Amino acid sequence: MGRKEIAAKNNLHNETYPKRKADEAKRNKAVYLVTRAIKAGRLVRGPCAVCGVAERTEGHHPDYDKPLEVVWLCNKHHAMEHKRIRAQRKYNLTTL
Repeated sequence: MGRKEIAAKNNLHNETYPKRKADEAKRNKAVYLVTRAIKAGRLVRGPCAVCGVAERTEGHHPDYDKPLEVVWLCNKHHAMEHKRIRAQRKYNLTTL
């Protein structure tokens, strides 16, 4: 990779940085609010929406603007959902 390619890659990284930083802050706030709601008893973990396993589910946020609206997924299905989302972004697909 030459200097021009490296500079172009760095420029793209710098252009997208503010949006990525804002998205990360939204995500962190949503995770914090869910954790607090669970500890306070305002939110109860449910079974995995895919397989029905009830123990050790994780909250998945389809929309960080609605932090307490989560889909409960087991670790396996949560990882699969994020893998699907990454593939969707990579190939700009609307459905898989």
